[in-house]
Amino acid sequence: KNFPAPAKCMDAVEAATKGKFADGLAVERELFINLMWTPQSRSLRHLFLAERAASKIPDVPADTPKREIKSVAVIGAGTMGGGIAMNFLNAGIPVKMLEMEQEALDRGIATIKKNYEAQVAKKKLKQDKYEQRMALLSTTLSYDDLKEADLVIEAVFEEIGVKEAVFKELDRVMKPGAILASNTSTLDLNKIASFTQRPQDVVGLHFFSPANVMKLLEVVRGDATAKDVMATVMAVAKKIRKTAVVSGVCDGFIGNRMIEQYGRQGGFLLDEGCTPAQVDKAMEKFGMAMGPFRMGDLAGNDIGWAIRKRRYQEKPDMKYSKTADLLCEKGRFGQKTGAGWMNLRARQARRHPERRSGEDDRRPPCRAGHHAAQDLGRRNCAAPGVQPGQRSRPHPRRRHCQQGQRHRRGLHLWLRLPGAPWRPAELRRRSRSVQRGAGHEPLCPEPAGRRCLLEARTPAGTPGR
Repeated sequence: KNFPAPAKCMDAVEAATKGKFADGLAVERELFINLMWTPQSRSLRHLFLAERAASKIPDVPADTPKREIKSVAVIGAGTMGGGIAMNFLNAGIPVKMLEMEQEALDRGIATIKKNYEAQVAKKKLKQDKYEQRMALLSTTLSYDDLKEADLVIEAVFEEIGVKEAVFKELDRVMKPGAILASNTSTLDLNKIASFTQRPQDVVGLHFFSPANVMKLLEVVRGDATAKDVMATVMAVAKKIRKTAVVSGVCDGFIGNRMIEQYGRQGGFLLDEGCTPAQVDKAMEKFGMAMGPFRMGDLAGNDIGWAIRKRRYQEKPDMKYSKTADLLCEKGRFGQKTGAGWMNLRARQARRHPERRSGEDDRRPPCRAGHHAAQDLGRRNCAAPGVQPGQRSRPHPRRRHCQQGQRHRRGLHLWLRLPGAPWRPAELRRRSRSVQRGAGHEPLCPEPAGRRCLLEARTPAGTPGR
C-alpha cells in the first residue's frame, strides 16, 4: 500500500492496450525513469544490497566446511515451536517435536494441521504436498529420541532456569557434532552455552512470530561458537527462505532492542488515555504492518511480561507502563488465550455467530442498560427495550450517552487502573447535553442514572468527577 510502482504498472498496461505498441513502450519507459528517482526506489535498492551484505560474515569465508543437516528436533510445541517446525517441513527436512505432556503435543500438531489446511482451502498448497509435509513430522515425550538429530532448536519459555534444564539435558543426549540452537529473544547466549560441555556447538536462532511467516531470523553468535556452525546455520536459513542477520550477544539482540523502546512509548500513551486500537491505527497509518498491541497479542503478551520482570531487577531505573503487567495478571496473553489487548473471542464471535457456544460467550449488561464493552475502547449506549444478553443497538448520537456524559474510552474499567485519567485528552471538553422534550428521554431518572454511569466508569477508590 506504500509503493507507487504497482499503480504505474497498471498505467503502462493501459497505455499498451489503447494505443500503438511503440507508444506504449515510450509511456512505460517514462514511468520507469520517474519511479527510479522516488525515495521508495532508493530505499528498495538499499534494502536489496543490505540483505545480501548481511548474509556474509567477514571472518567466515564462503568455502568454510558446513555440517550436514538431515533432520531437525524442536523442543516445545507451542506457538513458536510449531511455527519453527513448519519452516523445516516446508523445506522437506524431517522434524521431531518434543513436549513434556501428550496434551501439549496434540495441541501443537492440531495448530500445524490447521495452518496447512487453511493454505489448502485457499489453493496455496496442494493436498499431496500437505500430506507429504505432515508425514515428515513426528513427536516424542523423551529427550532420548532426539539423539540422532543434526540440529535441535529449543523454543521453551523465556526464563534462564528453564533454558538451563533443557540444555543440560540436550548436552547429555545429543550426538557429537550436533548443533544446539536457542530461540531466546533476550537472554545471554554465552550463559546458555556454559550449561553444556560443548559451547562451540551452541548458537542462537531467534525466529520472529509467527515463525512460519516472518522472514527475519537473528543468528546470535556466542563467544565460543565455531565458524563451521555459523556457516551451517546461515546455509540452513537460506534453505528455509529466511533473511538471516548475525548479531552479537547483547540484551535483546537487534529486533527486540528496537521494539522495546517502541513498546514502552505505546504503554505511556495508554497511561495518558489512549486506547490500544488508537495507537495501533496511528502506527499502521504511518506504514508499519501492525501496531505494537496487535503484535503483542500475536506473539504472546506473557513473553514481554517475563522480560519486563527481569528488567525490573536488572535495570530498576528504566520506567515502564504498568498497564501491560495488569493485563497479564488477568491472564490476557493474546491469541493463545483468546483475549489480550483486544477481546479476540468476542471479535471472532461477531464474525462467526454460528460458532457461539451459548450465553456464556455474551457479556451480561450492567446496571441502567449499559452493556460491557466487547472490545477495548468502544461502547454504545443501550437502547430502550434491549433484553439481557442481547447486544445493544447503537444510539443515534453514538458518541454521547443519553445522560449527556461522554463514554469513558480508556482501560481502567477492565484493568482497574488507580491512576487512569477520567477521559482521554481529545475528549476533555464539555459534553453537549441531550435536548429534552425532543424525543430523547433518559434511560433512568436523575440522580440514579448519573450514579449508575459513575459507578460503571469510575475506578475503585477514585472519587467520581
